[in-house]
Formats: sequence, structure tokens, C-alpha cells
Amino acid sequence: MGHGSNKADRKDRNELLISRLVRLHWERIQLIRVKEDYEEKYRHSLEEDIDYYVKGESFKEFCLALCET
Repeated sequence: MGHGSNKADRKDRNELLISRLVRLHWERIQLIRVKEDYEEKYRHSLEEDIDYYVKGESFKEFCLALCET
């Protein structure tokens, strides 16, 4: 696969992450449940994974802000 394909894949993943975080951001009770389930399953917080895996400081800050409960 070429370089462009990776960029398109990253864009698709970023858009999916944004859509899921925005939806959860407006459903606070569900967001709290998802964060608890995530931590139970992966043994670390959603915020820790976003901080580790998400590229770009502005985008990372945006995603972390959406996770605030």
C-alpha cells in the first residue's frame, strides 16, 4: 500500500473517533459507562490511550476535552 492509503486510513480513523466522542460527549451518563468499561477491559483509561495514540497536539486536546465528564 502506498503512502496516500495510510493517510486516508488515518483520516477515516480520526473521523470515526470524532463522531464517537462527540456522540458520547452529549450523552454524559453513557460516556461515564463507556469510560468505566474501557478501563476495566484495558486496565488503563481512555484518556491515557488518546494521549498515547492520537497524533497532533490540537487534535489530541480536542479529543481529550470531549472525554471530560
